[in-house]
Amino acid sequence: MTDDTNLDVAAARAALGRCEPDPVLAERGIPLPSRSQAAWTLLELYIGDIASGKRAPEEGMRLIGDEVIRPAGMAYSTYKAPGESHDIGALLALEDEYDDIRRHELRAGSADRRRPGVDARVVQEAREWMERNSGRGGAPKLF
Repeated sequence: MTDDTNLDVAAARAALGRCEPDPVLAERGIPLPSRSQAAWTLLELYIGDIASGKRAPEEGMRLIGDEVIRPAGMAYSTYKAPGESHDIGALLALEDEYDDIRRHELRAGSADRRRPGVDARVVQEAREWMERNSGRGGAPKLF
């Protein structure tokens, strides 16, 4: 990651209340982004990590929920389905499948055979999301 990317991520995390603002942001005159823009920044980071294989699919989805969806209030939106505003509805549906798998594994005491398939679908959806949304900075993609 470049220094600019690190500062973007630090600003996004601070905007969503995940950490205190880094003093370097103020020193460089970098304002905190809106909650929506912060969500786009962190989604691109975490989904990009899933798509590239830098982060395991289930771990990436957990981070998206813990670091983006809940802090940004996206799970409680009354005017859109959760994730719709940031084009992650399909990924959120796959996160629900991980929840089902974890419950099944707790009850059965053994690994669920669906996990590899769900992992593959998360990676594929992450790659497709990156193709549709990477680098757009929250702005609508025109083509």
